Amino acid sequence: MNGHTRRASRCFALSWLAWSASVLALVMPLATGFAAPEAQQAETTEAKLSRANSFLGSQQEYPEAVRLYREILAVAPGHREARLRLAQVLSWSGELEASLREYAELRRRFPGDAEIRINQAEVLSWSGQTKSALEAFERILEQEPGNARAARGVARVLSWSGRKPQAERAYQRALALEEDKEARSEWIELRKTLRPSLELEANSFSDSSDFDRRDAWAEYSGFQDMATRVGIRMGWIQVSHPQDQVALAVRSPFDDDSGMDLGFVFDRSFDSGPKLTAEIGGRRWEEAGTSPYARFHLVHTFEKLGSVGAHLVHEEYGDVSNSFEAIQEQIRQTALAATLYRRLGAKLGAFGRLEVASLDDGNSRQSFYGALTFYPFSKLDADLSLGTNFMSFSDDSDSYYAPESDFGLDLLWQHRMPMSPALEFRYKAALGLQSTKVRSASESGTLWNAEAQIKWERDPWTARLRFGVSYSQRSSRYSTRRGLFELIREF
Repeated sequence: MNGHTRRASRCFALSWLAWSASVLALVMPLATGFAAPEAQQAETTEAKLSRANSFLGSQQEYPEAVRLYREILAVAPGHREARLRLAQVLSWSGELEASLREYAELRRRFPGDAEIRINQAEVLSWSGQTKSALEAFERILEQEPGNARAARGVARVLSWSGRKPQAERAYQRALALEEDKEARSEWIELRKTLRPSLELEANSFSDSSDFDRRDAWAEYSGFQDMATRVGIRMGWIQVSHPQDQVALAVRSPFDDDSGMDLGFVFDRSFDSGPKLTAEIGGRRWEEAGTSPYARFHLVHTFEKLGSVGAHLVHEEYGDVSNSFEAIQEQIRQTALAATLYRRLGAKLGAFGRLEVASLDDGNSRQSFYGALTFYPFSKLDADLSLGTNFMSFSDDSDSYYAPESDFGLDLLWQHRMPMSPALEFRYKAALGLQSTKVRSASESGTLWNAEAQIKWERDPWTARLRFGVSYSQRSSRYSTRRGLFELIREF
């Protein structure tokens, strides 16, 4: 090969290498580009997860954490930690239903995950689904008898549902498995409720019609066993309603009276969940004579329905109506009532009470009260209720307030504020409208009431001081004032 040819070959080789390098320079980024987004996405997901986790230290930053977790799950719906953290943050924020939806999805994707199962059981218990929560904890304990966290869950569910005897045994089992400061504190508090106690109480009530009532009570009670409480209750009552001489001559020769009250109380919690409370006794007035009474209350909580109560009472109607004339004439009522309380979510609850009563003067009464309660703040122990009430009587009466119909609507705000570890202040205020029909004449107007209470508690003492006022205006003004002092000593 001559020199010209060799030079031409070298030039061709160099040109080919240059062309190849150019092609590789174009192809390599395209080839590697297919793998780059996935690696880059993984890095972005982990960085975003770390950033979301950094917001868990402050409740005020939970919404930002929730937003980031949802962004991760929009790209990677099977990401276990992101969905688990989302479910946890939602439960800590009080969004229990949303949290349970995330746990249901986690159970679907990770059916054997022990952490997910026990977290879900705890959120079920917080949401009031006690039966489902109890079953979930017990299934865990069947597979892991030494799981102390599940054992604590069983104890708490039983305690929250009022099943104290079973709860006390469950706490002992949980603490035997593992010492836990919070669980021991809860067990001690539960044991305190089972101690004998002496309660002293004084009440006062007066209204703008000059009716006045003062009473004082003492009750001693103790537990016969873990499920049964019995006690004795004694009281003194003073009532008065000054009247002019004509009214005294027509109705009665006295305008004040005092009496003594003696009764026995009984509480029984059944293993299946219901709780029965009974009070039986009698009252002897100096002027009005003797009057027996009996009160029975049965309450049971159903997971799907809520807390249901049945109530049967036979008592003086003067206790209900604050009417001196009803006491003078010894008018009594026999009443049957049904109650229902249901939690409609983390921030909403509903209550209803329906009652029918027969009075021994031949009259009858029907009444209903319903309220929808909103719990707007997760960090504030306060609630706002919209309530409505209705009452009607079959006949008119000169001895007590007996309208053909009485309908009301009110808005109630309640707030409880701890002032120190031993001291709590609470207040409530309501504003509403009332419409009444009496003897075919209709009247309507405004109403309001306010109440404040201070509670002091330091083992073994508890004290409460409460004062309230109310006002309503229809054709005439009517107002009330009431006060209470209570002192409890546990032994």
